[in-house]
Amino acid sequence: MIHQKRDFMVFLSLFALFAALAGAGFGGQKAIIPPQQQANTPPKPKATPQLPDITVVSPHISLVSTELGKPGVEFPTDKVRFTAVIKNSGLGPCPAGASYTILLTRNGEFLTSSTATDLLSAAGSTFNYSYTDTFVHGRWYQISYKITIKPNFNEVDPNNDSAEAMVDEEILHGSGSPDFGITNLTANFVDGPAGRTYYFVVTVKNNSPIYATIGSSGYVYIDNTSTSRHIAMMNVADRKWPSPGSQVNLNLSAKASEMPTGTYTVRAKIEYPYDPNKANDVSTQTPTIKNAP
Repeated sequence: MIHQKRDFMVFLSLFALFAALAGAGFGGQKAIIPPQQQANTPPKPKATPQLPDITVVSPHISLVSTELGKPGVEFPTDKVRFTAVIKNSGLGPCPAGASYTILLTRNGEFLTSSTATDLLSAAGSTFNYSYTDTFVHGRWYQISYKITIKPNFNEVDPNNDSAEAMVDEEILHGSGSPDFGITNLTANFVDGPAGRTYYFVVTVKNNSPIYATIGSSGYVYIDNTSTSRHIAMMNVADRKWPSPGSQVNLNLSAKASEMPTGTYTVRAKIEYPYDPNKANDVSTQTPTIKNAP
């Protein structure tokens, strides 16, 4: 009986051991699954850095001045200005300390180059480029300027780093005529032995980059504003008209005996052939004349 009891106890012990091992093998699966098998989400991709993108916009050519029509100049020159806007059109900033090589050509031939540092910075930043060029008038029928920017860093698209502007010489010079305008008019009188004389000073400015054509002439009048009757006049030859950007005072006079009597206002008026702007040909000043009989 003692042996049977001992054998039964051994059997219970072995049964308990097998049960414990079975529980550890099947009931504890969560504890032995690798962590990577628990999460089904894929790994996050690495962030791509945002790059700058250098572009050139708004290329433009404008006439600064010309010697065309200037007395004594056999080979007149044209001075023009080329402008463009250099922009960082990308999403990322340009690296600090970066350099940019700027190349400019005229009609396909090398004109000039320069190097700049820290030209642009954050996304959207801009730089206004300007270059003034002088050449003999009439050398080309068309004038073309092309600008190319070469940064020393990586950008989104290096194929949009250039821009070109072209203009016909006729368009560049507009009408080819100067724009004379009146900026001031004054009137006074002097009494002398022969009677009263009125004197008028008309200030005329050349608002264009163009000289008056050699041999051309025009007129400056002093008119009664109510009747448009000419009180005084001057024939202005080409050498008396102001040069580009400057102004001159033209002196006109009239005897009181040759003017209408009464109190009225006067104005100055320009007549010049092919004037491209008529809006400034009449003075805004209207002095009052009190001409007694």
